[in-house]
Amino acid sequence: MSAASGAEAQTNEFRQHWPILLCALLGSSAPSISIYALGQFMAPLETEFSWTRSQATAGLSLSLVLGFLLSPVVGRMADKLNARWLAIPGLILVGIAIAAFSLATESLSLWIGLWAFQSGVGALVGPTVWLSVVSFVFDKYRSLAIAIALCGNNMSTAFGPPVARFLLDEFGWRMSFQLLALLWVGPALILSLLFFFDRRPRGKARGSEQGTDEPRPEVALKPVFLSGTFVRLALAMTLITVIGSAYSIHLSPALAEKGLTLAGAATVAMVAGLTAVPGKLFAGSLFDRHGPSRMALLIMALLALACVLFALRSNSVALAITASAIFGLASGANMALVTVIVARYFDARVFGVVFGVVMSLTALAAAIGPLAISVIYDSAGSYAPAFWAGVPIALIAAVLMQRLRPVAAG
Repeated sequence: MSAASGAEAQTNEFRQHWPILLCALLGSSAPSISIYALGQFMAPLETEFSWTRSQATAGLSLSLVLGFLLSPVVGRMADKLNARWLAIPGLILVGIAIAAFSLATESLSLWIGLWAFQSGVGALVGPTVWLSVVSFVFDKYRSLAIAIALCGNNMSTAFGPPVARFLLDEFGWRMSFQLLALLWVGPALILSLLFFFDRRPRGKARGSEQGTDEPRPEVALKPVFLSGTFVRLALAMTLITVIGSAYSIHLSPALAEKGLTLAGAATVAMVAGLTAVPGKLFAGSLFDRHGPSRMALLIMALLALACVLFALRSNSVALAITASAIFGLASGANMALVTVIVARYFDARVFGVVFGVVMSLTALAAAIGPLAISVIYDSAGSYAPAFWAGVPIALIAAVLMQRLRPVAAG
């Protein structure tokens, strides 16, 4: 295919399917907005209810364990059901869940229950649901479309803290939760009602949309999950997600600890979300040239560097911006890295289940990270020890991903 015809194919695909891609971009950001905005709500919650930072994040950490259990289940549902039947009710329930945080009292049981509800309904609009349709309608530029859809989480990371900060300053924390639900989830719901339709054929193998009715072949999964490649990848991603989730959620308070104002800390933290987007989009172009092993070394080196810069005792705004930018690049590239590794080293017939299980493990890790860093902060009175701990973790993950080999699915 010539360069001109390739460009035309790309243009035609995106011209035809951009509404679905936009729905996926906004929809996938909906369940994570409350997570990344939580850092802004910690101070008012602690002040009003006399909570410690560990208590303020306990609901989030405990509820995210549900993601460990629900991710494979929802992935299976997305394979068998019309994804629209999950996306529309899911967005409505997520909006209700975010607004319901305004009902919080000093009761930790209620707070944990609200987070459990948010986590449960949020699984209905997780990345698997949106990607199941995006990966079907896009062919020639499927990887690029998937990368764009995955940027929804980065939207929450980048814009969640400053939006929450603005709402808190203007309306107080209770009204802010309600407005956050309306302003963030509302557009995704409207667009999905208008444009998000799932026209995948049911009960057929990949490629059977061309007219055959061949059933999907069975694959032995036990050897896949017992393989050294899966075990190393799962362990590396779990370790990285523990520190990544902890830093993302606590980044604004950590920067404020260095002397930045709350508004300034939220703005600097936004840099991490913004740079994650090019990190995710451009890293993919380097994988074919340098391979996942070398890219893993580079990405983990960037993450370790960001940890060192965050841990330094400095109130330099320039240093904080640099550290946030490097952390964002590494975080975005890491998501692309795990996707490429699963696609390259595992049979295409088991891509969904392998990716779903890895994401399930990262959900469990995401539940551990924020609580762990809160405990460190409450004990040490500083975030610095948590950032220093990220350096050896990044190096261990880099070593684990140097020994990955293709896994056959028999």
